[in-house]
Amino acid sequence: MPIYGLTQDPITKDYMVVMKFIERGNLRNFINDNFCSLSWSQKLELLHSIVIGLHEIHSSGLSHNNLHSGNIFVKKDEGNGDLSAIISDLGMSGPADKSYDLCNSRIDTFGVIQYTPSEIFHGRIYTKYSDIYFFAMLMYEVSTGLPPFIKVSIDKLNDLMFDICDGFRPDYNSKDLPRCFEELMKKCWDDDEYSRPLASQLVDIIGNWISELKEDKMSQFNRRGNLIRLKYPSSKYDIYKSQRINTTDLGDEDFDHDSESNFDENVESDEDIEFNADFERRAQNKYVTIKRSDIMRWIENIDNTFDPERLLP
Repeated sequence: MPIYGLTQDPITKDYMVVMKFIERGNLRNFINDNFCSLSWSQKLELLHSIVIGLHEIHSSGLSHNNLHSGNIFVKKDEGNGDLSAIISDLGMSGPADKSYDLCNSRIDTFGVIQYTPSEIFHGRIYTKYSDIYFFAMLMYEVSTGLPPFIKVSIDKLNDLMFDICDGFRPDYNSKDLPRCFEELMKKCWDDDEYSRPLASQLVDIIGNWISELKEDKMSQFNRRGNLIRLKYPSSKYDIYKSQRINTTDLGDEDFDHDSESNFDENVESDEDIEFNADFERRAQNKYVTIKRSDIMRWIENIDNTFDPERLLP
């Protein structure tokens, strides 16, 4: 996004960046206003332009670290009507391949909890693989019309962090998504960050989908009409704001992985693929959540007679 200069608030003395005005606003508002009229081709165009931008960031040796629909802007080509996205808010960006260092991991981490991957809640630092998880949440939002975890109230966000670490992901109906799209989204939000695809791989995969869709070869997309989205009051979106995330070491995961992604590029896209009608949605399961304060109290007072059952509701 073009930067025209700097200005300063005369009262607070805060400095502000002056950038180009994007008439169609951010991705969240654009989806909220236009979802029912968006075709799958347009949804893929938006996602493709986002991941192209993400690939450019990673190719520069950086990671975004706070990607969500509130800091992505949508523009429309007045000539051909194509939609594209612009990534903004690079204030939290940093080196893309920082290795894990418990002693130097960030204590004060900022982000939108609903979009944040589990490794961050474990006290790890953001990497380019974290950005891929963010992108999975954007895939979910563009395809369903709703931000992730829309039903989780603001007072339950701390519990949500633990649920995400347990593998909990946004609820959706697998019948409403093309199988190839669903499989790729799930790979992008994999709990093992090194099993997520690279941005360069996503550029190729989604680009191929767009080409095949234009040639009418992707029946998986053609057989999926626009979803009938649920309506939520606009105030509901107030909970999707960056905030301080109090991270801690929530487990004994082994993070000794190779630096390269383990993702398999061969994403299934056979137009005759059968859809799994018995897909078990994680949101239908019951979860036991333990408050952070209870865990810390247990760590401080642990003894041989401690009964973990006492923490359960």
